[in-house]
Amino acid sequence: MNEEVRPFSDIINKAFDNIHVSDMNRAMTIYDTWNNVLQKIRSARNPNEGRNLCEHSRILDLKKDVLIIEVDHPGWMELLQLHKRFIIKGLNYAGIKVKNLAFKLKGDGIYAGINDSSASKEEIKNTPVETAKPIENMPIDDKKTEEKIALPPALEAIFADLKENMLTNSKK
Repeated sequence: MNEEVRPFSDIINKAFDNIHVSDMNRAMTIYDTWNNVLQKIRSARNPNEGRNLCEHSRILDLKKDVLIIEVDHPGWMELLQLHKRFIIKGLNYAGIKVKNLAFKLKGDGIYAGINDSSASKEEIKNTPVETAKPIENMPIDDKKTEEKIALPPALEAIFADLKENMLTNSKK
């Protein structure tokens, strides 16, 4: 085994060779613009809606004019989709070319929606995808269909406002 002693600075420089200052500046510009655009979102019931969206989402990547966003709850994903046109228009106005937004739920890849505490992560990861039953053959469990998923209070208020004002066409 040929063990060569190299200065630590060489190792660090080699690790960061492919990261350019211009790329970091571009990433910071996108991040700052994302936060600024979201901060402008307000609703009648929640004047801090944009700030809440900032706190529960983060930018993962910008590929082929599609901004990939990670959220920590499906409710925030729905809310971002509701404001999608405004967000895209704001980003483009600020000079960041975006044609679409794509969302990812925070979690372990395709298993992000699994919350079964009886199964370990290893068991879930080792379960072949092919063994999944087609949805039309799945029995309906009335108990599960009646269960409500608990949303954060801020999202509950936002959806209640949407239901009251948008779905019933009534204004306060």
